[in-house]
Amino acid sequence: RIGHRRLLRDGGSEEDSKFSLTDLVDHVKLIEATRTRGPAEPMSRQKNLLRIEAAMVELGRMTRSGRADRLRCERAGVEVTGAAQRLIYYLMENGPMRLSELARRTETDPGILTRQVNGLEKQGIVERRPDPTDRRAMTVHMLPRGRRIAQRLREVQDEVLGSQLAGWTAGDLDQAAGLMEQLIRDIRPKWEGESADGQD
Repeated sequence: RIGHRRLLRDGGSEEDSKFSLTDLVDHVKLIEATRTRGPAEPMSRQKNLLRIEAAMVELGRMTRSGRADRLRCERAGVEVTGAAQRLIYYLMENGPMRLSELARRTETDPGILTRQVNGLEKQGIVERRPDPTDRRAMTVHMLPRGRRIAQRLREVQDEVLGSQLAGWTAGDLDQAAGLMEQLIRDIRPKWEGESADGQD
């Protein structure tokens, strides 16, 4: 009301006063709305860390899924349990090693690992040989049949993943691969260090 009377007193018309008051009301509404909502804030670092942790858990669950293991075996035409599949992959990538070292690196109980190796030996996939540097120790070696099975399982896994990510561009794949490799590089030393500290 004060603004309305002042505008008329200073020579403004009734119509001018209406427009001025409307503009003022709109401006006040805009200020109040901004105060209520606030500016759009980017997702916090903590929320992004939680998203990464959740994604890691879900990826681990999916890659260790018994159903996924069975489907790989069916497509590859082999019969190897999920745990044994991972053991085969590890030996293929890292070569022969002692049972004790294999158990440590794969974070598998030595007793459970021994049973897994026994099963793979019966299938002609691996064999144990005396360690040339210590005859009391045994090393696990991949046999030709084991390498063929590992290669076939790898081919099936590549086919499945390629189908699942068919909509990704080459740039998407390169970016995702780079970030995941960086994640592994940054996290692995910390986990291994904590594990070692816990054993001491």
